[in-house]
Amino acid sequence: MKTCTLGKRHTWTFSHNVIIQQQNGRSIRISKRGLYNCACGATKKGGAQ
Repeated sequence: MKTCTLGKRHTWTFSHNVIIQQQNGRSIRISKRGLYNCACGATKKGGAQ
């Protein structure tokens, strides 16, 4: 991940939860993740809240 353009480190703020579905053949894995944003425009997925 690129470094933050506004400071030394990214300041992550929680945006909302998302549900991710991954299909592999006949099985489907569903996980709930949190979407986080930084003021510089970077995003990441982490633990859900």
